[in-house]
Amino acid sequence: MEVKRMSCAGSRVSCQMKMGNILWMATEEQEIFIYSLKDMCPLSQPQKHFSCPAIITCLLPVPAQEQSLARVFAGMSDGLVAVYSLLEDLPLEGETYLCSHTLNRTLFSLKDSDPRQRPYPVSSMVLVSRGSQLWLSNGPGVLVIDCLSLQAVRRLDPYSPPSSIVSMTTSFSLWGEEAVWTLDDHANTLLLYHATSYQLCAHYR
Repeated sequence: MEVKRMSCAGSRVSCQMKMGNILWMATEEQEIFIYSLKDMCPLSQPQKHFSCPAIITCLLPVPAQEQSLARVFAGMSDGLVAVYSLLEDLPLEGETYLCSHTLNRTLFSLKDSDPRQRPYPVSSMVLVSRGSQLWLSNGPGVLVIDCLSLQAVRRLDPYSPPSSIVSMTTSFSLWGEEAVWTLDDHANTLLLYHATSYQLCAHYR
């Protein structure tokens, strides 16, 4: 098969996410474009376009719950996480920001000199416990966020600097319990956590 490369003017894409018939596209120019995929090929005019305080490194949709609208969590290159509430698949004005540096200092007593307080990019996020919790990477650690209150409830430190988490995913173990897998970029170690108790169950090197 021969594929012809075509020049494509515009910004470099940092990440993208498809949600139903909607495409979120983030660029290295710190912008987000939201396109409708219904009856639109190729993509032309975005339904919404807005700027961000940093480059978006990952996107995660959160379904609507009884007490909250559907949301999109956007992890950024400086450790911030923007939380967008959705109405008819489009973000409302007035997003909320979670700052990992502030959470680490105020809730988990990490000093500014601690290497875990560096401005690590948010490289991975997963929903846990039927969407009630968000686990997000914070360098060598993990911050656990309550999706309803947007409060941090736990910090895990599966690795030590200079390691950073590059990937997380969830699964159900043989005993029917939810588990979270983490992988780092330095020791190349895969860890298995029990999601409910936050206990480390296994590691693979």
